[in-house]
Amino acid sequence: MLTNFQPKSLPLHRLTRFVTKEAIARLLKTQPDHIWEIQRWAYVILVVGKGISRLVSYADLPPVPTVALPNVPDILCWLRRWKEKRSPRFWVEFYTEKIQETLPRRTARVGETGEPHQILLTPRAAV
Repeated sequence: MLTNFQPKSLPLHRLTRFVTKEAIARLLKTQPDHIWEIQRWAYVILVVGKGISRLVSYADLPPVPTVALPNVPDILCWLRRWKEKRSPRFWVEFYTEKIQETLPRRTARVGETGEPHQILLTPRAAV
């Protein structure tokens, strides 16, 4: 007697390695603590949380710098998803936050009173 093999779940999407709670929270404009569950399905991501129940495309999430670099098929997935041929504004905000997290915060004494002021060092725009 032959049996039919039925896998319990479909294979995951190739961009699943870039799914993080922080990126999804930023995309949905909520706090990471408000996300209770993230289910990675074959073609979409189900996000459940406080007042949230949404399906998110894998191509909406940017590549995370700590994971392996994206390859050509990954880039093609993103290019097909984008309406313009440039990255969405969300990606710019995401990477700006990541870069600011890596820059050191320094305290400098400014003025005659000698009170410490926090100065966040940010890179200057190229001229």
